[in-house]
Order: sequence, then structure tokens, then C-alpha cells
Amino acid sequence: MENRNKMAAIPSILLLAFLVAALPARSEVLRDAALGFSGVIYVARNGTCEELLSNCAAGAADYPVVVVDLLVAGEEPRRLLLPTTDDSLVEGVPTLFVESASDTLYVVWESRIGPDVSLVNLAWLREGEWSEVIEVSGDSEPLKGPPKVEITRDTFVLADENGEDQEHLRSLLHLAWSEQREENVEAFYTAIVLEDATYLGANSVFNLSKLDPNRAPEEPAGVPANLLYAPQLRPGRDHRTVIVGLANPASERFLSFEIRLIPGELTELAQLVILEILANGSQLTPESLASLADRIGGHIVDVGFRFHPGLIGSLADSVRSLILSQPSPAPDGIAALSERIGGHIVDVGARMLDGGVFSNGALPKVDLFLSASPPTDGQFPGLVPHLVRLQLVDDRPIPPVGANQAAFYVSQNGTKSVVSWMRKGNLHYRETRGDGWTAIRRIELGGPIDATMAERILRQRVNDL
Repeated sequence: MENRNKMAAIPSILLLAFLVAALPARSEVLRDAALGFSGVIYVARNGTCEELLSNCAAGAADYPVVVVDLLVAGEEPRRLLLPTTDDSLVEGVPTLFVESASDTLYVVWESRIGPDVSLVNLAWLREGEWSEVIEVSGDSEPLKGPPKVEITRDTFVLADENGEDQEHLRSLLHLAWSEQREENVEAFYTAIVLEDATYLGANSVFNLSKLDPNRAPEEPAGVPANLLYAPQLRPGRDHRTVIVGLANPASERFLSFEIRLIPGELTELAQLVILEILANGSQLTPESLASLADRIGGHIVDVGFRFHPGLIGSLADSVRSLILSQPSPAPDGIAALSERIGGHIVDVGARMLDGGVFSNGALPKVDLFLSASPPTDGQFPGLVPHLVRLQLVDDRPIPPVGANQAAFYVSQNGTKSVVSWMRKGNLHYRETRGDGWTAIRRIELGGPIDATMAERILRQRVNDL
């Protein structure tokens, strides 16, 4: 999923389509302003150096730049240049986000460094100083669409070095964007993890289009270009989830993924169990398996109270059963066994907490636990501190909409969608029904209902399905 292959130059017709589609969607909500904890308002502005700054270098008057204005009631405005945007590169419209615990402004934006090369960048402003710029998209060469950004937050409690409970604040910046790769457009996702207002220094990038379980259609019908360059990213059904919706041209299917952050207490429990197995399981024999199972089960009950008191007993029983079912000695080593038990704790614990949209017993076609932040030196073997669960929650054919400019909207749980397009001055749309779509319906524009209002109505409608 993280294979970031190089690609050939994009055919000019595809490049033109990509540049047009990269403009903000007609009803897309921009995050180009943010309010800080101290009352400062941050506003991002794009323009030429000559328009926005008074100290342009020689020959740089026409360079595209990005500035951030800091506005405080009763004070003179301040204008700061976004780092690395004072050159000839084309800069996209930035997304602003304030992390309240540290009153830090985070900025995400796209930089076009060539006709078929672009980056997705991250920088932050803390106490008046900019950080270095960090490239978070994993590969500079494919041309990208502007990233969509959503934020989720949670807290988790871990024991500190003195054994005292310590609460930690975790913020995730979820990013989704598209990339032109050979003949198809593919959708990518990453999560930027901030733990106690600190960026962890690395992020994993996942190709969501490669998770499509469907084959290419035998008779391709074609997909409107602007649907391909605009993966949808929206808040999910609770504070730990987001939904990514995309149109995959390879299969001509709409796909919706729910991405859910795994509680930190559950990951800590898995880490502690791994350490316990590594410390006590080096001389496993058939006779000692029962003793290890009891010891680990008891250990889970003792240290797992932060996870969920009502579920910890069932989780301990599940782990006991798994240990007793293992061959002895472990054919692939004690480290592999410990990782297998740790993964089982995360898997079963997450499903106990939340069965997701498949709580009725159905099984998703795609159900993965992924590392939001890659492991670094010194961490426990086989585990990472921040995991997300990714499920494919909807998978259906893209309905025919002709050659019209189209848009689609996804519900909070990802299982319902609406697709719309303009035709002869009116907004036409279809809703999901069963495994397919309703017949074409129409909103007539005129009077108080203009195109913006009609799209707002459809955004609301998708949550009512």
C-alpha cells in the first residue's frame, strides 16, 4: 500500500484535466482561516509577491506566494510569509488548523514544482516562529490534487514512569488527495499524528485505490474527470472516525472507507502483554503454555482496567484461548508469538468496543489495522503507538451521468451517497438504494433556490438517507 512508484510524464490532455479538476469544488468548504486559543485570527492569502509583500527580491515580483495574516482585536495586523513559498513554485490554497493545547497553527498545502510534479507540505507556527517545512505525501513526482483535511481528537490515559495515570491529548490531521498515475487517477490517505501537541516526525501514506477488491469492467463506460480528482473526506459518526469516499476509474466503482483511531489504552495493553511474553516465554513447553496463558490473562485484567472495565474479562479469556491453541515450542519464535498475541488484543479489543457499520454480523471486504505513524528505534517490537482501523463500508458502481461536471456526497457512516450534476440549467441527482441507485431526480433552479442552495440541500440529504 505504501509503494510510491515513479511514473512517466503525464499526457497533456490528462494534465489539463487534472489542473482544471484541482480547483476547489463549487460548494467545497475552505479552511483558509482559523481562530486561535488566544483570540488571534489567522487568514491565509495567495497572490503574487508584489501584491502581498513589500520586500520582494529582485525579479521575484510575479512569484506566487502564500502569506498568513495574524489579526487581533485592537492591534495592528501582522503578515507572515509561509516558509518556502517565496520562489517560483505554484502554491495551492492552504488549509489552516489550530491545535488548542499548545495554541499552534498548522498549515497544509500543495506546491507544484513542475508540470507533473507536486508536493503536499506541512508546517506550523508556534510562539511566532515557523517550523521547517515537512513533505508528507511520500513521493514528489506524480501530480497531485489539493489535499482535503479533517481533524479528529481524543484523549487516552497511560501510566507514567512512576506508575501514575497521565492523560494525553491526541490530534490527527487526516489528509486525502489524488494523484495522476499513468492512465488512472488514484486516491491517497495519510494521518498526521500530534501527541500532546508534538508532531511525531513520520507519517505513513496509503494508496486507497489499491484496496479496491473489484476487477476492471469488461466494457468500460468512462467516469467524469472531475469525480476522479476529488476524493471526499468528511467527519464520521463519532469523534474518532472520518470517511473517505472516492471514485476509482480502474473499476468504475464508488468506494467509501471508514477510518477509526484505535484507543491508546488498547495499544498500551498490547505493548505490555508483548513485554510480558518476551520476559516469561523463552522456555515454552507444552506444560508451560497453560501457566503462561493464566499469567497473561491475569496480567491483562490487572493492567487493562484503563481500556474498558466491562470488557477486559472477555478480552483476557480470548487471549488465554489463543495462547493455549499455539503449538509449542513456537515454530516461528517467541517474538513472533508475542506479536501475534499483541495483534490479537488490538483486533479483538477494537471489535469489542465498536463493531462499526458491520455490527450486524456481516463482514467487510476490506478490514485492516494500519500504523498511522511508522515505528522508530526504541519502540516495542511489532507494535506502533498509533493505529487506525480501515474498513471498506460501501462499494457500488458509479452511475452513468454523461459528460457533465459531477459531484458526490457521502454520509457520516459512509454507507450512503448522493451523486449530482448540472444539466440544462437544473441540478440532477441520484441517491443510493440497496446495492445501486434511484432513478434520476431533479432540483429545478430558480427563485430562492440557486445552485449553491441546491448543493447544500443535497449535502444535508445524504445524512438523512
